[in-house]
Amino acid sequence: MVGIELKDDRLGTIATEISLAKGETKKITKKTLAIETVTSFAEASGLFYVGEEKKYVKANACVTVKVT
Repeated sequence: MVGIELKDDRLGTIATEISLAKGETKKITKKTLAIETVTSFAEASGLFYVGEEKKYVKANACVTVKVT
């Protein structure tokens, strides 16, 4: 996959222009300070090729961080 972007509804753009080979993973971090319980939604999008054809894909995730 190429041109991968990772965006979060609260933190904004976390990473851009990431490339991953088949089966490759990558850890991406962004530090922030939470002073209250927060739910965050993230989306990763990018494209890959099947032969000469471009395929655009998206993945979504949601996490709630509880501050006690």
